[in-house]
Amino acid sequence: MTAGSTPLTVEVVFEVHTSADFDLWPTQVSAGGPYLRASGEMLEAEVGATVEAFLSSWYFQSATKARTPEEYVSLALATRHPEDDVPSVDGGLRITDSRTGVVVLPGCCADLDILSCVHDFLAGGRVWGFHGHDPSPSAERIGGGVLRLHVDDERPEAGYINTSEAEMRERMVDVESDLRGFLDRLAGWADEYVPGHHAVLVALFRAALWSCPFDEDGRCASTASLNVCSKWQ
Repeated sequence: MTAGSTPLTVEVVFEVHTSADFDLWPTQVSAGGPYLRASGEMLEAEVGATVEAFLSSWYFQSATKARTPEEYVSLALATRHPEDDVPSVDGGLRITDSRTGVVVLPGCCADLDILSCVHDFLAGGRVWGFHGHDPSPSAERIGGGVLRLHVDDERPEAGYINTSEAEMRERMVDVESDLRGFLDRLAGWADEYVPGHHAVLVALFRAALWSCPFDEDGRCASTASLNVCSKWQ
């Protein structure tokens, strides 16, 4: 989401790969790549693709073939052990500078735990390590309140984006809005396709989208803190 005329856009994206023979609910991925922007404006089939991708690693451990959406979710969750860590969602941040056209994308194998890393970094932490590889994005402070976001540590010629810490904090507030919008969209999707698993599915996504607890309004405590942090500049 972009605020005003700022040249910097920061979006949460899901990395989604769907099974060609999956037909239990509509799925649709982007023609331009595996990334789907998380927001309340996602198409129904894009939400469906995100849910299928999220559950597939658990479902494929089941020896039974699901015949209905509810059965698919049930079989997937049955393979997840209660002691498992917080579930993860593949993806990360897509950061675009409209002035230069440079885009920083998540690396392969990245997940949305990067959001907590960004929060910690903007709150004064020393390390903002993007997860993933091919590319291997990274960020550093270069002085004067300026951040340099590298497209790929392994390829310096791939370019970078310079932005202020204050602007990055503002954009992360936009990210919060997109996440809350996605959760609302997901809740509506679950009501239609898997009403029997509505509560558990939304709860799993809440846990996966940020590794800190959400408050009663669905707001992530870390992101809420960014509203305060943005006043430091």
